[in-house]
Amino acid sequence: MSESSSEVEKDIKVLLEENHRLLLENNMLLKRMRRNALIATLLRLVWFAIILVASWYAYAMYVAPNLAFMKEQTTLFGELVPENGQLKSWYDQLRSNNGTIE
Repeated sequence: MSESSSEVEKDIKVLLEENHRLLLENNMLLKRMRRNALIATLLRLVWFAIILVASWYAYAMYVAPNLAFMKEQTTLFGELVPENGQLKSWYDQLRSNNGTIE
């Protein structure tokens, strides 16, 4: 009986050592997963910031000047069209209806 109990104790000791090794490996994997998730979140935030800054830059450098130019041109067009012409009435109608023609 004592021989079998010593074998059982050896088996339990081997199993406990294996369990401890697996526990350490699992903790290491979990730490890596958490670190990778944190890095991925930070990179997503940086990517989102880059997209926002690039959008603002594109608007400020390309869209806003062109919109200002078009607004200036439409004002100039309204001044150059003859008073009694058909285009002037269409232009006035367009401005009075906030961009919709009836």
